[in-house]
Parts: sequence; structure tokens; C-alpha cells
Amino acid sequence: MEIDTKAFTLIPMLVLLSFFHLSLVSCHNNVNGFTLDLIHHDSPLSPYHNPSNTPFERLQNAFYRSSSRASFFKKKSHVNSIQSTITATDGEYLMKISIGTPPIDIFAFADTGSDLTWTQCGGKTSIVNQINQEIKGKFSYCLIPFESSLTNSSITSHINFGDTVVVSGPGVVSTPLIRIQTFYTLSLESISIGNKTLPFKSSNFSSIPPQGNIIIDSGTTLTLVPVDFYAELEKTLVDSINATRKLDPSKSYRLCYTSENGTIDVPKIVVHFTNADLELPPTNTFVQVAEGLVCFTMVPDEEVSILGNLAQMNFLIGFDLVANKVSFLPTDCTKH
Repeated sequence: MEIDTKAFTLIPMLVLLSFFHLSLVSCHNNVNGFTLDLIHHDSPLSPYHNPSNTPFERLQNAFYRSSSRASFFKKKSHVNSIQSTITATDGEYLMKISIGTPPIDIFAFADTGSDLTWTQCGGKTSIVNQINQEIKGKFSYCLIPFESSLTNSSITSHINFGDTVVVSGPGVVSTPLIRIQTFYTLSLESISIGNKTLPFKSSNFSSIPPQGNIIIDSGTTLTLVPVDFYAELEKTLVDSINATRKLDPSKSYRLCYTSENGTIDVPKIVVHFTNADLELPPTNTFVQVAEGLVCFTMVPDEEVSILGNLAQMNFLIGFDLVANKVSFLPTDCTKH
């Protein structure tokens, strides 16, 4: 079978891994799991790396890709047929894999936001079903901080597959995984800022009910929440942060502050999923987007809610597709 490597850069991660792992299975029937590097789109290890871009320009480009990816999710939510003409947008992480005999090295985008189906040799086959027996329906990933991804070529994020990658131990919290259409979603009940808890109000994204109201996706950089809910978040943060507000010249971010050292004092922010409270470190919620300017990494959207990768960094996140749960463990992903 001929493989179109260009097409491979556009199809989801699990599709690629089904090719990759099926070839491994033929040689290693007793393999219980495997690990792959996740290379950030703008890492020095990435074929898309532009050494002339500043870190701020790379973050801005990631913002634009987030907008494009959100549009993809919106379109996909309105497609009922398994087969569609919608093409997945580029994500934020790539894998370098070898396919064929002799092996050909290619880079492929990783997509952990959905469980899509695909057509192989004329027949529709569930991606997860193809590799489920080998990986026991389990995978996990650990995303290193954004600045580490861009500056240190010796450190990468990782994704792990198989029965041995269960996320467990002290500090682990788990919440139900709800699969709606092709999306992996969670139920976000509220977000706390300091001592104030704001009940989450679902967006007008009619295909996602109150249960399973936010997509968890490593391919989107920012976290998107409904417009009205965002307004409450912003007001509460403004009342809690003692710093000078400043408009973002790029108009990408809604809430920004001046900062001499790239950080500001922010209240504790906790996202409350069903049965799981996740405290987000300040580095996950505010990032430096320009010299002397830090901005909030959540933005409003009228149609879709997404937990983006900035919020997920330095957490070991495990997906159990058999038990239908997602687990989180605070982790230094540079050492994982």
C-alpha cells in the first residue's frame, strides 16, 4: 500500500498510531505499551521551526492556530455523517514516526481531542478498536511548559500508550470522560477564583449538553469558554488582581497586565470537574505575550468550549477509554 505522507500530516494522531503500532504488533506481540515524543509545532526539533521568530511571535502564531482549530471543532459538531469533507487543522504537537519498508521518517500532527474514524483499504474501522487490544484502551501524555518547548531541544513532551501507563498515586484526581460525537469531553461544573466560585454556564454549542460541556484538547493552545461565563471570570479576576491593566496590541487576549518580570500575583484558580478539582498554577493561566505584558490564557467563544494545552501543562493526564475516565496528576513534565 502506498502511503501519502502529506496526507498523514493532516489526519489525527490515533490514525497514525494505528499504522505505526500495527507494524509493531506484527513483531512484538507481547508489547504492553510504548512511548513517543510530542514535539511542539515551534520547537527547534520541528520542521516548522522558524529561528527568526521571537518567542512572542511563536505564541501569537499559536493563538491563530487555536482560532483555526476552534473553527474546525465548530464545523465538526454539525456533521452527523461519519464521512465528511472537513479537513482537520494543524495541531500544536507532532510525532516523528517511521512507516513502511524500508522505513520512511515523517512528521505527523498529534490530535488527542477526538476519537475519529477513518477508512483503511476500503473499509471503515474504529481507530481505537484497531489498537485497543494492544494498548488496553489507555494512553497518557505530559506536556512540558511552553517556554521549554521552544528553547530546549533536549526536552520534549511525551505520549504513552498501553496498560502500564495508568495515572495513579497520591494527588491524582479523576473525572468521567464523555464521548459526544467524535469529541473527548469533560463536565466542567465551576471555576473558583480565590474564595469565589463561578458556576459554569454552557455555551450555545447545542451539540454539547451540560454533561460533557468542554472538549479536552492538546491541539488547541488557549482555553475557550462561553462569552457570558468569561465576562464573570474577567470581572472576578480584575477585582482580585492588584496590577495595572493594559490592552493587548494584537487584540488576541482580553485581559492583560503590565509586568516588569513577566509575572504577576494572581489568586488561586481551580477548575472543578465532576469529582475532580484541578488547581491551575499561575504559569498555566497567565503568560507573557510581549515585553512587559502578561495575559490571561482563557478567552471567550460563542460556540465551543475547549480546555487548551496551556492549562494542561505540567500535568500527567491519563485517558482510560474502557473505564471512560480522565485522570490528572500534577507533574514536572520536564522530568517525566
